[in-house]
Order: sequence, then structure tokens, then C-alpha cells
Amino acid sequence: MASGGQSSGKQGSGPWSGQQGFLTDIYNRAQGQSYDPRTFFGQSTVVPFSGETEQGYGAMADRARGGSPNVQAAQSQNYDTLQGRYLDPSSNPWLQSTYESAARPVQRALQTSAIPGASMSAYGRGGSGAEANRMDRTMDAGGRAMTDLATGIYGGNYGQERQNQMQAQQMAPQLANYDYQDIGQLLGVGKGREELASRNLQDLMERFNFQEDEPRDRLREYAGLIGSPVTSSSGRQKASNWGVLG
Repeated sequence: MASGGQSSGKQGSGPWSGQQGFLTDIYNRAQGQSYDPRTFFGQSTVVPFSGETEQGYGAMADRARGGSPNVQAAQSQNYDTLQGRYLDPSSNPWLQSTYESAARPVQRALQTSAIPGASMSAYGRGGSGAEANRMDRTMDAGGRAMTDLATGIYGGNYGQERQNQMQAQQMAPQLANYDYQDIGQLLGVGKGREELASRNLQDLMERFNFQEDEPRDRLREYAGLIGSPVTSSSGRQKASNWGVLG
């Protein structure tokens, strides 16, 4: 030992001897791992559609393509009304039946009143002039009654259908908008499937990038493990730092 209690040990430039074995083991392991390729997660990282979701999307797409039969019937009815189809009695069998039912009692009353106990063949031949006049008046009254009846039924139907046409005009935009709702539903199905396809593509891209970067990542990690060994100025000082007596 030098005078004054100073240590005469040589200044070392390498790792402390107590550390060398551990460092050698770390380096050997690091080198082995640098040769061992890493692997990406073996399964897809994308959660697929459940069976219920797939069925729901399928049903939604079918409904969006086919539309609602109720809405289609309403659209057809509204279109027919706008076109004035029901203004024509020939296109409305119920209207014709209504008129015939209402006209039948009038016709029977007319026949009964016009020919009381006589044959129609007597009219204009053996009947008196007064009788003929009476029958003429009866026929005229019956004709007016039939005309008034037809005017009330067909004219009333025309007025009602004109009101229906005005209402149909107001409803037309709303009914037409249902088509776009169906289109929107179909677009929603497509968007959901595109999102799933995008996640699958992202999974493939991450796997590709992993394979590309994996060798370089191993080298960087290996270099980080071996790049800066711990050195000490003296064995006794390092031993003191590590709590080991020299």
C-alpha cells in the first residue's frame, strides 16, 4: 500500500471482474435471440361478424333491395289517385255497383207508377190521352230522378276523388322518400361490410410490416444489449458499489 493510505491498484479499463460472467451470459443469450425470428400473433386480430350480425345484414340488404310491400302498395295507390284513375266510373266497380243498387228501387217505383194494371203495349194504342199524358209525366219524372241519382253518386265521387288527388300530391314526396330510406339501409349494410374488410386489410398490413421490421428490431435490441458495457476505474470501487467486499 502506498504512503498516506492511498491504494496502489492499477486503474482497470474493462468491466469489473464480478460482472464479467453475467455480461457474457447476457451477450450469449442476446446473440441467440437475435438469430431467432419472432412471429406475429397466429390468428386474425379482427373479430368477425357474429352469425346474428351476418343474418341481420343479409335480411336488411334483402329488405332494402325489395322494399316494403306496404309502402309499394301505398305508392301505387297514390300514383293511381294522382293519375285520376278513380275519377272514371269504369275503373271503380264498387261505384258502379253503388249506383245500380240505388237505381234499382227507383226503376221499380217508376215501372209500378207508370203502368198501373196495364201492359206497356197499351201505351200509344188503346189508352186514353189523359193516361198517355200521365205516363209521359211519370217517365219524365223518373228520368230526372235517375239523372239526379247518377249526378249525386258519380258527381260526388268525382268531387271526393279530386280531394283525394290533392291529398295524394301532398303525400307524394313523403312516399317517394321511403325509397331513399331503403337505399340508405343498403348503404349502411355496405358500410358495415367495408369496415370489416378494412379491419381485415389493416390486420394483413400489420403482419406484413411486422415481417419487414422484425429482423431490424432484433438487431436493434441486440445492439442495445451489448453496446455499452459497464466499466469501473478500480475493482475495489466497483465492488464497493455492488456491495461486495474486495
